[in-house]
Amino acid sequence: MAQTEKENVSSVIDLYTDDMTEKFNQAPVFAKSAIVKVVIADEETTVVTTVGNGFTETTNVAQAGDYIVENPSGEKYVLKKDNFSSRYDPTEISGVYKAKGTIQAIKNPYGKSITIKAPWGEDQFGDEECYLASSPNGDRYIIEKEAFLSTYALV
Repeated sequence: MAQTEKENVSSVIDLYTDDMTEKFNQAPVFAKSAIVKVVIADEETTVVTTVGNGFTETTNVAQAGDYIVENPSGEKYVLKKDNFSSRYDPTEISGVYKAKGTIQAIKNPYGKSITIKAPWGEDQFGDEECYLASSPNGDRYIIEKEAFLSTYALV
């Protein structure tokens, strides 16, 4: 299904409702275990987060000094410096970092494609099999199923 078709059939969801807060409070805790590649943006750069078979999950703009993270699957996304340092530690290899920290996550409970307003202000799209995550800093966002299963482990 093309991206525009998915967007047309997805439901807009608010991940900050009392109901979703209760679901996240009861959700299991997962730790990200991936080793990632990181580039620090030296100028304003548009980053398209692509998952699965080329599906655009979201778009974000990195400002100079922001971190552009690439997961082992090739998925790229933007983190501000304060978020980055709380989620990744450097390794002995330049530009390679190890994930740290935890999230609480649940499988998409809606049984259909969804759209949320991501913490970075853009729409984020997920299919019926995506995961919904809540980080300790209060951010709530979507993680594509394969990216979640390949980079997170139950604590």
